[in-house]
Amino acid sequence: MSVAATIGEAGDAARAPYEPVAWREGRLRLLDQTRLPAEERYAEIATADEAAEAIASMRVRGAPAIGVAAAYALAAVAHGAPADAA
Repeated sequence: MSVAATIGEAGDAARAPYEPVAWREGRLRLLDQTRLPAEERYAEIATADEAAEAIASMRVRGAPAIGVAAAYALAAVAHGAPADAA
């Protein structure tokens, strides 16, 4: 799992709102909630194990966000699976 650079500074009203969960270029991008409110950092998740670790370590919090993160993790696994996998 890689952690993206800090995006802006906390309290900067001109920046875009938080994007807690996103799909970018075949990877899950999660807002690292353990860093809030001091900094806005994102973790790039490529495997189901990385997603499980992010949930267990509370980088992603709250039932809706956890459910969405788990679903995106399954999509990431499916996205990387060979075409003939069943």
